[in-house]
Amino acid sequence: SIVSFDGPEVNEIGEGAFRDSNIRKAKLAILTNIPKHCFDGCEALFEVKIPHLEEIDEFAFQGCVGLENLTLPHSMRILKKGAFLKCGKLCLDLEFETNPPGFVNNCFKGIHAFKRP
Repeated sequence: SIVSFDGPEVNEIGEGAFRDSNIRKAKLAILTNIPKHCFDGCEALFEVKIPHLEEIDEFAFQGCVGLENLTLPHSMRILKKGAFLKCGKLCLDLEFETNPPGFVNNCFKGIHAFKRP
């Protein structure tokens, strides 16, 4: 099973790519989109670094109970429903003051806290 994934040149990953795996860390330097259910059920996941992120699809991080911190960069445009559902410890660090228009209602459901600049 994959414990750590460092994809410096990965620009696309498939829907459900790491679903229910034991992955603990993910670093994706040029990826811009996290597809549906990508990390769904990854209870051991605690570190994610995706500096150029633009879109997080439905239920992408659902059930990532070990994930405590995640930065959403200035480049974020779209955040879909249930992206962080059942992520009870998660604190989002938002690098923008107001939500972009592509953020759906309830997109922050399941998050413990978040902070803005």
